[in-house]
Amino acid sequence: MQETNTQPVEKSAQVTHKTQKSLHDVIVQKFGSASNPGNPFLATIFLCGEKNEEESISTALKTLLDESFMKADAVNPFIKDSESSHAAGLVIDYGKYIIQLIQGPDHNIYSYLTNLRSAKNLTSKNFVLFFDDDTTKIGVKDWVQIDKVPPRALEEDHVLEKSDEEISDSVLTDFFNLLELGAKCIEQGANQKASFSDIARVNFPKLYPSINSLEMYKRSNLFLTLGEFVDNLCVFPQLTRDCEINHPLENPLMY
Repeated sequence: MQETNTQPVEKSAQVTHKTQKSLHDVIVQKFGSASNPGNPFLATIFLCGEKNEEESISTALKTLLDESFMKADAVNPFIKDSESSHAAGLVIDYGKYIIQLIQGPDHNIYSYLTNLRSAKNLTSKNFVLFFDDDTTKIGVKDWVQIDKVPPRALEEDHVLEKSDEEISDSVLTDFFNLLELGAKCIEQGANQKASFSDIARVNFPKLYPSINSLEMYKRSNLFLTLGEFVDNLCVFPQLTRDCEINHPLENPLMY
């Protein structure tokens, strides 16, 4: 009786073993079918910081971004010589504050954030408002620099304290508004793109985050600083010694 019951189970297990694919098999199979095999994973980051110079730093940030992307591509073994990653997003200069929304390959984004932390002459007190490492497509397909902000966005009024949930909703609203603002710039003709700061300030004032909101985000302490983000997500952790201390060989499940 026991032998009769175990035979179908063994046969079923053999069939399952033959048809089941490992994670490695799936990755290898899908690698060549990705739209960009060298950089298959896209990321989006929205951050705010304070300027360390009175003059515009948008051009300097774009230069740093391009250099970071080039360095990231240079060490990527899957990038062909003829390929290069395209930095996309927008930067808005509020005078005191500067906000950035950047999209691109995740490895390149990490490279830029690491270099941005080191560029202390440009910005300081940066904090990450939104991050997505599973971006399906680039929303802003070019680089947009805006150095003129509508007056209503610069008005400083007393703002009532908001709950953490209300602050999170406000960040998402600002994030999607910025995506829309960047998309509207891409829709402009070549001549209009050069003067988009003036066009957007007049035609799309509601799409700019207010300086009151930026101050509120800064006070909330809900968001990772740029340094915390880089240390925890952009740098490979050194786990060898940590594993030896917390998971000794004689009792690996102690902690």
